[in-house]
Amino acid sequence: LHHIKNPYLVLQGSTDIVTSTRMIKSFVTSGENNNLKYNQIEDSGHMPSGKGMEKIIELAISFMLCNNKLTQ
Repeated sequence: LHHIKNPYLVLQGSTDIVTSTRMIKSFVTSGENNNLKYNQIEDSGHMPSGKGMEKIIELAISFMLCNNKLTQ
């Protein structure tokens, strides 16, 4: 993970039973790479609900705007 050079956002549902939320959070945060970001989508599983999808879109747009080299 320390070789990732581009900003990368990992979104994880808090109730995901397919992929362990605890494992993914630990995996991303222990990587010691400032290019990796983790956000947990509350009350969402592996397949997000409508509300979860709204949060994903909000976080993704914010992440892209903050990491767009053209705007910096």
